[in-house]
Amino acid sequence: MSAHLITGFAGKPHISSDDVGALHAGVIGPGNYVLDTRQGLKASMSSANTCLIAPGDLLMGGRHVAFPDATAVTIQSGTQGMRRADMVVCRYTKASNGVETAALTALKGQPASGASADPVWNKGSIPDGATIADMPLYRIPLDGISVGQPVPLYDKLPSMWDSLTRTPAPVVLISSKWGTVTGARAGRMVHLTINWKSAAGGSWESGAIGVLPDGWRPVMDVAAAYQGRDGGSQRQILIQSDGTATYQNMGGTQNTGGFIATVCYLSA
Repeated sequence: MSAHLITGFAGKPHISSDDVGALHAGVIGPGNYVLDTRQGLKASMSSANTCLIAPGDLLMGGRHVAFPDATAVTIQSGTQGMRRADMVVCRYTKASNGVETAALTALKGQPASGASADPVWNKGSIPDGATIADMPLYRIPLDGISVGQPVPLYDKLPSMWDSLTRTPAPVVLISSKWGTVTGARAGRMVHLTINWKSAAGGSWESGAIGVLPDGWRPVMDVAAAYQGRDGGSQRQILIQSDGTATYQNMGGTQNTGGFIATVCYLSA
């Protein structure tokens, strides 16, 4: 097949969205990113049923999607006594005639009496030919009829200049009554600070910390040791490639007090 000179005059239209998308994916990466432009697609709940997304830009598998104006996304009312996790996504669609579109939409989670799970979303890859693909932007937690604040689920891509002059701000990735997991990153390098209180004190007993969001998960399972000052708090912190974070007591009865551990790794 002959070469296709993209940035060259051909005497007729010859540059496709696949061409531009391939350039973006090759230079920036094939993943999904929110850009540090306009108002950065910041979200707020303007009412119990409306999530307002501020103007901004994002990249989905190399496709640039711009939102020059604020966009209102409708969230269905919750159910008394039930919990639910909805998700605001940017949905890419390619019709049978080749026309491509993108829009913000809300995915409704399944109501549950206990912990709620995120709804199923389309994980197709646009560079690989997916005709429908979703980019998760925010999780909307509902507890009964009360709606919590939107939780960011995206990676933010700073400009090349900012990456040279700014230190990435830490982000709280997991939060519960047992503690917090805070992350900071530079490129694919991730640093986690785990400030936790142990619920498991038995010999070799383990406890759950939570699940890290996409974009913060290691390329392979990572284990790190924690050693308390008194010698009685020996634990292993395990971060799996699917984002599951746990700790395990390393023999003997351990105390159930608070501990702080740090883990560094290369993200997937």
